[in-house]
Amino acid sequence: LAAAELCSRPEARSTGRAGNQGDPRCRCLDGSPPRHLPDEPPNSTPTKAPNNQITEKHENLHASDNNATVETRLYEMRNVIQSTALEVLGRARRQHQDWFDDNDADISNFLAEKNGLHKAYMDLRTDATKAAFRCCRLVQQRLLEMQDTRMV
Repeated sequence: LAAAELCSRPEARSTGRAGNQGDPRCRCLDGSPPRHLPDEPPNSTPTKAPNNQITEKHENLHASDNNATVETRLYEMRNVIQSTALEVLGRARRQHQDWFDDNDADISNFLAEKNGLHKAYMDLRTDATKAAFRCCRLVQQRLLEMQDTRMV
């Protein structure tokens, strides 16, 4: 690849320089020029810095109760930091595409049923529990169907 002047890892190239558009050393494997992300326009309304939000909330907590114990203040501080991080950053997105929404009631019910059948199968291995556990495959198929409909 080096002899052909191709970059094997496009993400390893430096991005953001306009000068490498015509540079033959910075071509993707398919021969196309490197793609650069456009700069984000600045927001019209500036938001407060996260440190300022944390400081303000923390000062408001101390103003309300000066006789709090150290443990109470630590818990309050942790809650302030977590809530501010949630406001600023939002909830974390799942990195794995096959993960389900943990809060979905249908999925929780299916998983509870599956786990109950597995526990019964492991506790008492009779023909009835084996048959019930085999029926668990239907639950798994329903989960996969739900996943497929969500992906579309």
